[in-house]
Amino acid sequence: MDKQKKILAAGGVAALVLAGGWMAASHVAASRAEDRLYAFLDQYKLRDAVHWQSLSASPFGSATLKGITIRLGGGQNAENVAIERIRLSDLEDSEDRKSARIEVTDIAGDDGRSLLNRTSLIQAAGRSDLPPFSLALDWRLDRKDDTGALNLSLEQPKAFDGEFSLELNRVRDLLRLADDGRDGLQDLAGGFGFLGPLGALAMVGQKIQRMEVRAVRASVRDDGYAERSRTLAMRHDFDAVPDGGPAGAQRERWFEEKADAGREQCKKDPEAVFNGAPLGRDDCLALLDFVTGESSKLSVKMEPARPVSLEQLFEGGSRRDPYRSIRLLEMRLGN
Repeated sequence: MDKQKKILAAGGVAALVLAGGWMAASHVAASRAEDRLYAFLDQYKLRDAVHWQSLSASPFGSATLKGITIRLGGGQNAENVAIERIRLSDLEDSEDRKSARIEVTDIAGDDGRSLLNRTSLIQAAGRSDLPPFSLALDWRLDRKDDTGALNLSLEQPKAFDGEFSLELNRVRDLLRLADDGRDGLQDLAGGFGFLGPLGALAMVGQKIQRMEVRAVRASVRDDGYAERSRTLAMRHDFDAVPDGGPAGAQRERWFEEKADAGREQCKKDPEAVFNGAPLGRDDCLALLDFVTGESSKLSVKMEPARPVSLEQLFEGGSRRDPYRSIRLLEMRLGN
């Protein structure tokens, strides 16, 4: 065997060894992931309610469930939620850092359609047959630099896509709550350390009132929802007159006149256009352009000059001023 063939043979053997090692390690990882998942379901008596077709995991800490079915309720009122895939990745549960990413693909009800069809938000636009929706969530809490971040994205085909992100300061108390969840607050984390931050977020109280919001960003892209809402508004909020020409043309003209009047009002008194919301001229015009269909996207930025604590955001003054929080966070809108 010449030198080149020996090298190729050695490379092939090495590749087989690596592949075998990877498969063995992945099998161990999957087994451990499944054991932890069953322990979680058993703790809350949910094993009979949650099923999946397959589970795979990598040695680097990611895991994927496919063909998930979750039964909600019991008896004649029981209902199934079907999820095509759930993927967990970027898991870290060290003393100084906690992070995770969860991707949930194609969430549907018994009818194979989106669960969001049952919400008043979707029904307000006159649709109840949307296809399954998907979402992704990731978070990071860092003890050393005392910062955290949360990102959420949602895709609902034939309605809208949305993204939301949150940046935080002073998160060490939140990390302590997450660590406590491992020992004494099992209802928070269910035994999964990397779920601790989410559980802790549900217990916002005196211990983490010092936590600060550094920035909030969000955006929504219309994929049919706003257009249907406009159509319904023209159909139900305007009565065509018999001698005014085609009803459709009358409705279009009425809507354009309303939009033009709104733009003029945005320039003169922007806070009066949307029920007293604290909008500047450009904010008002951006929101109006999204509502009227001039733009298919709306973005929200809240980047206050100084971070705002949770205590400031949720104190009693918000009852007297429903827009107090967005005033503190200095909201700005764009397209």
